[in-house]
Amino acid sequence: GYVAAQKYPSSSPYVVSVGGVYNGDLGDDFLQVDPITTGGFSALSVNALPRWQREAVAHFAKTAGARPAHLNMSRRACPDLALYDAQYYIVQDGGDSVIGGTSAATPTFAGMVSLMNGALLSAGKAPLGFLPPFLYANEDAFLDVVHGGNGGIDAVPGFEPAAGLGTFGPRTFATLLQRALALKNRTSGLREQG
Repeated sequence: GYVAAQKYPSSSPYVVSVGGVYNGDLGDDFLQVDPITTGGFSALSVNALPRWQREAVAHFAKTAGARPAHLNMSRRACPDLALYDAQYYIVQDGGDSVIGGTSAATPTFAGMVSLMNGALLSAGKAPLGFLPPFLYANEDAFLDVVHGGNGGIDAVPGFEPAAGLGTFGPRTFATLLQRALALKNRTSGLREQG
């Protein structure tokens, strides 16, 4: 659940922080923030609020919904987005297992980014590179999560540090890929952090 001060590596401005969403304990409820997923603002003063996140956090500051009285919104917020994090069936050590949480959601997102980069390379274009500015510029591609919370911050319309920009809906991947393919100039973006 909610942790007052987010720790490294999730709060690093050089990563995409992935939270979790699910359909409730029985799998038959609204899509909502998984209450065990963390979210909030960085504990480290060196992780100032990045330029690419400023508009989203300013929007969040104007929303209602449960949250702690004192949030340091001048620091990096996380997660950036959330993915379904329940009931992943895997084979491990020769046997079937069920896993979940952000340990399942994060590599799933990494696989999606790999597929997008593969499509870009096949089209003769550069891979995405530093991803957060691209994601925040395309917030409308995500399915907004407006139910649940992480025990400290409730989901609200738009970005919040519980489900971030939202999750992948039926068209999110295709929309992000189409927009990435349409970009004419892309840099690796490491200078985008400030």
